Amino acid sequence: MHLLLIEDETETLEALASYLRLHGWVVYEAPTLQEADYFLQHAAIEMVVLDIELPDGNGLAWLQQNAATMTTAGLIIVSAHHQDSTRLKGLSLGADVFLRKPLAAGELAVQLENLHARLSRWRVADHEATRWTLEPLQWQLTSPEGHHVSLTLSEIRLLNTVAYWAGQPVARSEIIKGLEADPVYYDERRLETLVRRLRQKVREGTDGQSLPLITVRGVGYAFKAEIQVVND
Repeated sequence: MHLLLIEDETETLEALASYLRLHGWVVYEAPTLQEADYFLQHAAIEMVVLDIELPDGNGLAWLQQNAATMTTAGLIIVSAHHQDSTRLKGLSLGADVFLRKPLAAGELAVQLENLHARLSRWRVADHEATRWTLEPLQWQLTSPEGHHVSLTLSEIRLLNTVAYWAGQPVARSEIIKGLEADPVYYDERRLETLVRRLRQKVREGTDGQSLPLITVRGVGYAFKAEIQVVND
C-alpha cells in the first residue's frame, strides 16, 4: 500500500511516517508541493494525505491543479483550519475524508485502512465490468465485450507498459523506455501519434468503443480500467 504524505512540519511528518510504516504502508514523505509533484509522477500512489498550508503553496489550489492525476487515489485532507468553508472546499475537490489537526497517528492509520478497503471494493466491482485483455503472443487486444483488435509491436509494448501501472499515471519517459527507445532522443510526437492511431484502431474494431487510455497532462498516460496481460 503506497501512501504520499504531504506535510511541512518535520516532527509531525517523521512521526506519522514512522507509525504508518510500522503498520505496513510504503510512505513517500513530501514536505513541499514540489516534492509531492515528483512522487505523483514517479510512484504508484494509492493514497494521499494532504496538509493545506505548505511552504510553497496552498494544498487546495494544488489539489485542483492535480485532480486529473489523482482520480484513482484515496485522499485525506488534514488541516488546522476548522472553518466549515475550508472543509467543504476540500470535499468538493474530491477529498474522501477531512481530519482536523492536531492529528493522532492511530486515528490516521484507522482512517487510511477503512478508506483503502472501501476503495478496493469499488475498484473490483468497476473492473469486473471493464476488463480488457492484452495477449502479446497473439498480437491482439480484447475489449470487455469480446471484440479483438490486432496490434503492432509498438502498440503491444505501449499497452504492456501502461498495463503494469493500470489505473496510475505513467510518465512519458517510462513509456518510451517500454518501447525500447531512448527518452533523450525519442521525439515525443511519435508517442502521441502512436496513441492517437491506437485509439482510432480500437474505435473501428470495437464498434465505437473508446480505449480507456487517457492523457494525463504534464505526466503521460494512464489506462483507466482493468487490463489483464496473458502471455500463454
